[in-house]
Amino acid sequence: MRRHSPRRLLPVLALLAAAPPLASASADKGAGRSLTGTSNPDLDRRLFDSNKQGTELFYDDQFDKALRTFKQSIRIDPQSPTGHVLIAGVYQAMMHEYRNRKFLRLMKLHLDKGIALAERRIGRGEELGRSYEFLGAAYGNLGLYHALQDNWFRAFRAGQKLSDALEEALRLRPDIADSDYGYGFFLYWRTIKASVFKWLAGGDQRTAGIKRLRRAVNDGEMCRELARQSLLRVYLQERRYDDVHRVADKLTRSYPRGITQHWWQGQAYVAQRNWPAARETHETIVKKLKRKRFHSTEGLVEARYFIALSDAKTGATDSARRLLRWILAQEHKVDEDIWLGPDYIEMAEDLLETL
Repeated sequence: MRRHSPRRLLPVLALLAAAPPLASASADKGAGRSLTGTSNPDLDRRLFDSNKQGTELFYDDQFDKALRTFKQSIRIDPQSPTGHVLIAGVYQAMMHEYRNRKFLRLMKLHLDKGIALAERRIGRGEELGRSYEFLGAAYGNLGLYHALQDNWFRAFRAGQKLSDALEEALRLRPDIADSDYGYGFFLYWRTIKASVFKWLAGGDQRTAGIKRLRRAVNDGEMCRELARQSLLRVYLQERRYDDVHRVADKLTRSYPRGITQHWWQGQAYVAQRNWPAARETHETIVKKLKRKRFHSTEGLVEARYFIALSDAKTGATDSARRLLRWILAQEHKVDEDIWLGPDYIEMAEDLLETL
């Protein structure tokens, strides 16, 4: 039998390492109520409107249109980090949702540009609250990028820089609820991962993290739905399955093309051993994936494994066998470096032996 060690992707926002804190800023030139960190009010509004339009497209899984819109944001203000940071986030979401690694190079390219532009603005003391906000967002995605390369030391350092940047953003602009999205997720997962990484300190901050995520959901401008998606992951960890279903259903009503909420909701149904609902949810994932331009074999393998498991648990053994044999036939098409793809093939082997 084939054996692989599954590479389980830990939430990078939860990871800390020794890294020098970002310099504290005392003077914020032009620190009014900029929406994007752009000091020109007309440009600021145009850029915000473009970013907002792209974000809505992103939430509804219209990734191609979102990318085009964020590229327009770069053209509106080439000196702003926002368009680059948002584009990197789209590529990260596509890889997570579709379970492929096709966009790592493009993700890193835009992260490097976004970080450089944010740091340049910070060096000039311009709109520091917003500049630190987008710097923190960039470092969060950079940590995820390094984790996908199995470079955990760099991922840890990026996680620390995320924390430092967002702490500074909230100190300078406590009115920006979007910064609470990343910082709240960070606080929650630092507590959870302290049992694995013993050098993580800070006490139990799960409640504080959830509170910040909820503030981002209620008051955020750009990250409201990302915070809602983060709460899905948190509620699943907390075994608050009714909350998982409530939030997932809300996301589906608001953004019917989306897939991310189905992945988490499917895991909740599996944990509850609600096999009919688990099957239906993963069938929905398969249907939506097959309509996507960039869907991959890894995503189909993962979803169909849980359909087969649901069939096996409810006595539909012929259907389960057919699905499991299809999964095993995909072995040589699966990227061994993807999240859990290879592991699901191994799990399919094991399950088929029991039927």
